[in-house]
Amino acid sequence: MTSTHRFAVAAFSVLVLVPVMSASPTSGSTPAPSTARATSAARDIVKMAGTIRGSGSTFADRYYKAVIIGLSKSAKNVTIEYRPIGSGRGKSEFGKSVTEFAGTDST
Repeated sequence: MTSTHRFAVAAFSVLVLVPVMSASPTSGSTPAPSTARATSAARDIVKMAGTIRGSGSTFADRYYKAVIIGLSKSAKNVTIEYRPIGSGRGKSEFGKSVTEFAGTDST
């Protein structure tokens, strides 16, 4: 995996995880990133290019599709493909380096 792919996967992960973490109403939850860091990340996302492939959870499919649509508005040179084939198969494909990320709702 190239450094560009690693950055793109990291940026995608932030876009997926930050809304979930910041929406948590429990005390002691992880705070959302500062405005300065979010602004810097947004500038970096605009510069990204390439394809990111993922597979996994059918339950989370609608959420991933919404995040992908949102990201594609900023990162116009990035293609993200997600196949909802089940968490187990998604983790297996990720483990075999078939995909760059696995969507899962299991551990």
